[in-house]
Amino acid sequence: AARELRGRALYQIVHTGLQASNMTVAVEAMKQLLTEFPDAQLAERSLLLVSQSQGPKESRALLSDLISRFPKSDVLIQARLAVARSYEVEGDWAKARDTFQQWVDDFPTNVSRAQVEFSLARMTAKAGGESNAYNLFTNYVSIYRNDPVAKAGDFPALAQYWIGDFFWNQEEYQKAEISYQEVFKNWPESPQSYRALMMAGRSAMQRQSPQEARSYLTNLTSNTNCPLDIREQALFALGDAYFAMAATPANRTNYHDALDVFLYLTRTYTNSERSYLAYGRMGECFYAFAGIDADGGTNSAERLLSYTNAIENFNKAMESPDSTTRSSAEVHLGYAYAGMARLLTDPLQRTNVYRIAFDHYLNVFDGSNQTDEQSPDMFSVKEAGMQAAALAEELGETSQSILLYQRIIKTLPSLKPTLEKKIANLQKQAGASSQKEMDKTVSPTGEHH
Repeated sequence: AARELRGRALYQIVHTGLQASNMTVAVEAMKQLLTEFPDAQLAERSLLLVSQSQGPKESRALLSDLISRFPKSDVLIQARLAVARSYEVEGDWAKARDTFQQWVDDFPTNVSRAQVEFSLARMTAKAGGESNAYNLFTNYVSIYRNDPVAKAGDFPALAQYWIGDFFWNQEEYQKAEISYQEVFKNWPESPQSYRALMMAGRSAMQRQSPQEARSYLTNLTSNTNCPLDIREQALFALGDAYFAMAATPANRTNYHDALDVFLYLTRTYTNSERSYLAYGRMGECFYAFAGIDADGGTNSAERLLSYTNAIENFNKAMESPDSTTRSSAEVHLGYAYAGMARLLTDPLQRTNVYRIAFDHYLNVFDGSNQTDEQSPDMFSVKEAGMQAAALAEELGETSQSILLYQRIIKTLPSLKPTLEKKIANLQKQAGASSQKEMDKTVSPTGEHH
């Protein structure tokens, strides 16, 4: 009895030491258990407990010791699974995959099989075997769709969601959408159902079907149980869906719907990066109004008001701490000022507003809107440079335009073939213009006037 009490006391010390994060005490008690009670169940359990509190490499060493000491132990299956998990934690996906596969082969009827087969598919994907993982996940859904153990871990829904991501990454958006639908249709109680609805909406947008995207997204935004972060994403995507619907054909109604959604975002998620993005989208809506009004013959005053509203919202978007958001907003600010300038009848006013547009383009192209730690958004840099060069050309400042095109080539060498032709044409035009001016100053007798 005294011996049994000592064994239990040592095991309790192991347990207490681990709870107190005192590994020295726990390991010392475990060693005493293994020495004094090498065949006891408490010894193997203490070894398993300590291994679970170690780093991956140390854990495997202890687990290997446990497996060799107690080959017929009732915790052998758990220990073998813990070895596989240690490789997963370590990021050795291939070794984890192989160890999970061996476990499945050795324990085909174990109750943990559903969990382990899911892990096997995940590790196969992470190890680079996307196609094999697709087959494993597809088979998994077929076998474990209604399995209680699998559903308790949400594994069937997670597997189906992975299949959706697989098609999304392949840019097969119709198949991705169908796969995401399977998640929220078959497992509506799963937490993945919200993300699946979101991704079904994004897939519909990618295949140019904003009307169907709107349907998915409104189901999310109207669901009071939807997690707040996903609801925020869904609201922004819904605004984009309305914006896309408004563009084909252009109409004010859907732009107003988009504006309502983006305005709600700016007022509800004031500290979110998406609030700045929403201001940018509102600016694009007002900028689009000016274009619709032009086609409809609306007077210049109303179009100027649309540009003014666009400018106001682009300026708010430029307050974002994110360099990409800020740069995109400033390029669009340039668009709005350039559009406004074209409506002005006074030449001096028009030139001054064009100058404002030009300066905003130059801010982005030169990177003066960035902090030292931020990397430039190269898409905006390219667009800003091209717009600045084109505007300089429009204003008759050929040398400035040529200089900008030359700078763009240095920044983006891939544009060299196209821009060198552009530069050559501008130089040719400048030469012809100079010759005409010289001809005007020379008399028929060859004398200069």
